[in-house]
Amino acid sequence: MKALYFYFMISTLFYYCKNNNKLETIQNSFRKDTIFAPARYTAKDPNCQQSMKGFNSKYNVLLSKFYTAEKSLSFNTKDSVMIAHPFYTQNDSYGDCFPEETYGNLILVYHNATQKTNVYKNALYEDEPNTFQEIIPDPKGFVISMEKGNSSKMYSKVKVSYKVNELYLDHIQLESWGRKQYKKKYAFKNLKLENYSVKMIDSLQVVNDK
Repeated sequence: MKALYFYFMISTLFYYCKNNNKLETIQNSFRKDTIFAPARYTAKDPNCQQSMKGFNSKYNVLLSKFYTAEKSLSFNTKDSVMIAHPFYTQNDSYGDCFPEETYGNLILVYHNATQKTNVYKNALYEDEPNTFQEIIPDPKGFVISMEKGNSSKMYSKVKVSYKVNELYLDHIQLESWGRKQYKKKYAFKNLKLENYSVKMIDSLQVVNDK
């Protein structure tokens, strides 16, 4: 019964993620890739709109000032990956800029062979207390590392690697220090990064905590 529930949850999430994770492949615009702010963003303070106007040119893209980018990391010799956060999560003075509709972090992957930047919107948790996320370069790809919780901790490592010119999940590794303590590893053969969501980690945690 537990196994049946697990496969139902994963199948449902796979359908959801397939249609929601990959924002788009950003094509060259004015000789650089362009990533725009969410069109529906609104805030109580009109100064917030002013703070996010314009673009920053970095890491082979024109990135809207709505996002604050971390330092890019090289992997696979010539490719690069970075995290971009909504600007209001990175500075306490932007407290009035938090919208009613939340906007999550992005993963941006620049592929040197195709000279395109792919953007993934569901592969990271939103910035919130007691959640730490980072990307760790790997010779064939990278690892999305996450630590979540206060006294009850959940750790995950999502290994991503290339197959030809596509990024796939190799495996998800979970470690729980909560009510139930366990270490689990889930291997995948044909799960593209564009079809992955952190909701999978939440569902796996629910199944294992039963």
